[in-house]
Amino acid sequence: MFIVSDGEQALQAVQENHYDVMVLNLELPVKSGWDVIRELRKQRNLLPIIATTARVISLKQVLPMGANDCLMKPFEFSELLSAIRQHAQIATN
Repeated sequence: MFIVSDGEQALQAVQENHYDVMVLNLELPVKSGWDVIRELRKQRNLLPIIATTARVISLKQVLPMGANDCLMKPFEFSELLSAIRQHAQIATN
């Protein structure tokens, strides 16, 4: 697990390490979560991304951008854990 405070750090972490799943806040400073998703998918990086946001958006907005899932804040820890397990399992199979 690795925690970063902005989108630029998130991109750097993905380039320097291997992760099974990324949990990504869409409202990050420096470079937004939206920008992170766009850049990773442009690089053909297929890392599963679970987007999180406090804004009212739908999966129809997030999935076409390249996220694999989206959780609306506030969410239960069990929801996050379930999504991580689901997408990590897909990534490792």
